[in-house]
Parts: sequence; C-alpha cells; structure tokens
Amino acid sequence: MLKIVYHWCCIAGILLMAGCIDSKKAILNYTPDPTVKFYFVIDSTNEQTVLKIMPYGNINIPGEWTQFYYQPTLHQHFFRNDDSTNIGIAKNPISRYPFYDKNFSSKEFVTEYIKWDLTYWRLQGMATRIYKNQSEKGYVIWMALDPETNIYSVLLYGTKNSYAYHLSVSSPKWSDEQMAGFLTNLFNNN
Repeated sequence: MLKIVYHWCCIAGILLMAGCIDSKKAILNYTPDPTVKFYFVIDSTNEQTVLKIMPYGNINIPGEWTQFYYQPTLHQHFFRNDDSTNIGIAKNPISRYPFYDKNFSSKEFVTEYIKWDLTYWRLQGMATRIYKNQSEKGYVIWMALDPETNIYSVLLYGTKNSYAYHLSVSSPKWSDEQMAGFLTNLFNNN
C-alpha cells in the first residue's frame, strides 16, 4: 500500500498560523530581524526559482516553485511545486543560534545544530534519524517522522560562509534518495 506522507513543516506552518503551537521562539531566544527582506522570482530562462534574501544572498532552486508560507521567526520559506513536493528553506547567520561559538569549525557547528534540533523534535514526539553524516563537508542529512500523523521529512542542516542552512523536502512521489540528492544539490549549489 502506497502511503502518502506530508511535510511536517506544512502542518507546523498551518498550526503556527492558527496559533496552536509555539514557533520555538522561547527555546531559540531568536527574534525576527526586521532588516531581512526577501522576495522570489521565477527564472524561466534558467529553469529555476530564485529566493532573494537580503542581505544574506540568493538561493537558486531548480524548477518552478510557488511560496505558500513564510515563518518569520526563523526566516523560513516554504514552497510547493506542481507534483505536490514541498520544500522549506532558511538561511541565517550562524551567530544567531544559541549554541554558536565563534571558534567552531563547520563540522562542530553542524554537529551542535543537529544535536540541538533533534533534541527539540524528539521532545515533541518525532522519530528522527541521521540519514547521511557529511559533517566533514559541512552538512548532515536527517529524517523526521511523526508516528501519530505520518508527517515525514528529509532535512539537510549545513553551514558555509558563516551561514546556517536549514533545508527540508517532503514529496508523495520522490524516494528518500531523490529527496536527499535534491537537498545536497541545493546546498552545494548555493
């Protein structure tokens, strides 16, 4: 039986909009930065969607995507394509995270980032596991599943050039390998 799973961030986004759950603001001690501005454009010439996050830079997403939600506390953008695949993207300075240490290497930052967020999601009842540890390359791919709702995501947390990347994907049609490959390419090409 084919089980269709939905991106946990979509549900979280809906619950956040409805005020049913907290956005980790208290845990993050992270407030929205009013100087951050964003917009996205469809670049049909290069067959990509460009998320412009000023002053942090662009994220070039292969294909055509439509933004359906924005979570302001974490500056997280959610997009959907025509085949109902959902992606979440956040790019923030590493200095904005509560565990940040200016002496961290990329590997140390990613290790702390994963430990910090997996702890949070496990406390929320999510089943999580590391899928591919590439911390030597500055990123880790992991998976999250809410056993009660079957909400499932593949995520990549990484760092480069003093920015933390929080990338996620959920798709009723893509395999885990396809989702992990998409996130790896998205991270490496941005």
